[in-house]
Amino acid sequence: MPFLALHRRGQLAGAAAGLLLGFGLPMLIHPTGWADYFSAMETHSELYRNDVDPRPGQQHYPPTIEGIPTDILAHFDAAIPYADFRRTRF
Repeated sequence: MPFLALHRRGQLAGAAAGLLLGFGLPMLIHPTGWADYFSAMETHSELYRNDVDPRPGQQHYPPTIEGIPTDILAHFDAAIPYADFRRTRF
């Protein structure tokens, strides 16, 4: 944007119109998505303010899965990466 503002002022209006359409058009095409988003954020806010942890508890597995004992399956490295991006309280 600084390059357009300083060197190509004639293209600034087109760039602004493109940004407006690029961000505004998806909001107009699927407006129910925003209602779902605000509902989800309200639920998340309520859980956070009441210090409720929505993560499931410890999982229990059967002794065998597809004929293979769970102890043998535990030796395979199938770590699923997970990142917790919640902010910690200070």
